[in-house]
Amino acid sequence: RTSVGIGELKSEMEKQADEHLVKLANELIKKHPQIKLSLEYKYGALSDLIHQNQKEDYDFIVMGTKGSSGLKEVFLGSNTWDVIANTNIPVLSVPQMVDFKQDIKLLFAIDPYNLPSKKVIEILLKMEEYTSFDINILVIKNNGDFKLNEINELFKGIRFNLIMAENEDVEEAIEIYQQKKHIDLLVMVNQKRSFWENLFHNSITKKLTFHSKSPLLTIKD
Repeated sequence: RTSVGIGELKSEMEKQADEHLVKLANELIKKHPQIKLSLEYKYGALSDLIHQNQKEDYDFIVMGTKGSSGLKEVFLGSNTWDVIANTNIPVLSVPQMVDFKQDIKLLFAIDPYNLPSKKVIEILLKMEEYTSFDINILVIKNNGDFKLNEINELFKGIRFNLIMAENEDVEEAIEIYQQKKHIDLLVMVNQKRSFWENLFHNSITKKLTFHSKSPLLTIKD
């Protein structure tokens, strides 16, 4: 009978993680020799570690997600959502088996009654340093009125296609246009809410973290 201490188990996990990181880095460099990589292994809760590193000047956090069902899907989705909810850095979550193109179709779903700040648009445009894209703005309206000129002012100087939709199920409306327009990247804003709004609001961004079939870029406003 062999007993293994917690210290030994942790050391073995660290060794395996380090080996996996080096192997992954070598594979990436072989495929993309132009990129620069730095490796770091840390032990602990993912969102806590990312929170500790927010002092670093990162443009984006990229996370891979696996499509699955039941409790496993909830667990994996919760892990990604936990990072989104606890960082101010934009998070790009990429489902398994997704291939990125150089020219992509981007769908930016916005709430016309609570528009994002200009800061969000500036972060979005920063992506043009890495790729080029067509911007499709999806506005999902209900019975209330909103000011179209405010949307045009927010995206002033940016070429975009405006899509207007009426659907009580926001998640369903987004999924319809994802498929209809063959969207490569979905963008959502994670806006701050009060305690009471958080308590009763069923977050669309959180739902899409679990279920989106396209890569999802979440920007905190």
